[in-house]
Order: sequence, then structure tokens, then C-alpha cells
Amino acid sequence: MEIQKRFKIAMLRLCSAQALTQSHRELNMQTRRDRSQTCLYYYNVILIAMTLLFVVSCGKPDPTKQYAAAITEFATPQESLPYFKTKDLQPIWLEKDEIGSQKELRGISPFTMTDQSNQTVTMETMKGKLSVVSFFFTKCAGICPTITNQLKRVQESTGKEETVKIFSFSATPDLDTPTVMSQYGKERGVDNSKWHLLTGKRDEIY
Repeated sequence: MEIQKRFKIAMLRLCSAQALTQSHRELNMQTRRDRSQTCLYYYNVILIAMTLLFVVSCGKPDPTKQYAAAITEFATPQESLPYFKTKDLQPIWLEKDEIGSQKELRGISPFTMTDQSNQTVTMETMKGKLSVVSFFFTKCAGICPTITNQLKRVQESTGKEETVKIFSFSATPDLDTPTVMSQYGKERGVDNSKWHLLTGKRDEIY
């Protein structure tokens, strides 16, 4: 009797294990089916979204159509740099006799400034030069040091190029005297022959 009892217990345990294994298999199969359905659902959602995006983008007008071909076509090499007009700085190429008839041209007005070496700098100083222009002030603790550091890299990389000059206009000319600018330049390794720190009349800068 004892042997039969133990045999029954063993068979019950075996059947329970088999049933549990079968349940795990069914659960895994169900999980796989659920995952497949989820993946298929997201695939369809992404496909629909991409289709809608394509349709919407195709329906938008080309923003370049609002400008003349002379403005948007840059493939043809130009012999001169463009002028800029209106607030969005539309580039246009003009002949000398066309400049006077144009309105809203944006450009650099004639100026007379003094640099850190007490030398006078005007637009004539820029003629024939590749000019890198920036605005700063010596007491600026925000973005100005970053600008100065980046321009110093320009100075170092173009040190032997005499045609490349840097012109930094002070935004607080009443505070940034030539003496103050000179000290600022010395502290930051400014090459006075290449990099002009400019101060002057406030009305000419603003």
C-alpha cells in the first residue's frame, strides 16, 4: 500500500509538472502573438504617418517661388558680391549705375573710427581686404569672450595672410577708449597689425 501511495504521489507531481510546462508554452505563444500584433500595429501607424507627411509636404508651396530667379539662382558664378535689401536681407547683384535707383539697400555707411593703437580706421582701410567684422564691448561677460576666442582662432589661422583683417566695433564706445581697448587686446593676445578693436562716435556705430 505504501508503494502504491508513493507511486500515485509521483504520478500526480509528474502530471502537474507537465500541465505547468504546457501552460508556460501556451503563455509564451500568446505573448509572441501579442508582440507580433503590437509590432504590426506600430508599423501600420508609422506607415500612415509617413504617408500623411508626404502628402502634406507635397501640398505646401515652394517658398523660393516668391522670389525672382535672380535672387534664388546661385549656380552661375558672379563677378562681385551681392547687395542686400529689406529686413530678410535678400541678395541682389547690381551694376554701378543701378545702385542709385535702389531703395532699402542695406550696407555699411561711411565711418571713421579709432583703434587700440590710436590709428584712424575708415572704410578705405577695408578696401581690398577680406574683412571679418564683429561687435563687442570690453566689459561684456556673456557671449563676447566666446566671440573673441573664436576670432583669435581666425587670427592665428590667417596670420600670414595680409589681406585678411579683423574689425571689432565696440558697442559701448563711450567706455571703451583706445587705452582700454589696448589693454583688452594685450590680455587676449590680439595682433594689432591684423585685428582692429574700434571705438568712436556712438551715432556712427548704432
